[in-house]
Amino acid sequence: MSETLSLWSSQPPPLFRPQMMIGAATPLWGYFTGVALTGVALWWMSRWLPTPSPTAVAAAPPDPPVKAPEPVEAREIVPQAAAPDPDPAADPAPAPAVELIEEPVLDAEFVPAPPPPARPKKPKSAEAKPH
Repeated sequence: MSETLSLWSSQPPPLFRPQMMIGAATPLWGYFTGVALTGVALWWMSRWLPTPSPTAVAAAPPDPPVKAPEPVEAREIVPQAAAPDPDPAADPAPAPAVELIEEPVLDAEFVPAPPPPARPKKPKSAEAKPH
């Protein structure tokens, strides 16, 4: 047999291979479409304002007339006499709302920290700085 088998002869063209069609068969496209349509519907619902039709306006009963409020009779305000205070000595002193606590006094002496140790100086060599 002199026939040679080609790899491409038994496979469909490259554009229609199953590996290339995986994205088209995914269920996520349906979800994306649903979300997009919901967003468009909400946008249009926020733009369209309900307006009454002329037939609904004609069929609606007229508004009742508004009555003026009845006048209120003016009265004189008389301050009441305050009751006399009872004997202040008979009442005990109120308890404080918060109990006060004395803070302890620290008798510690401040001692400064010792200075850091001095670094040893590096000797300067003639080779370090070429002039």
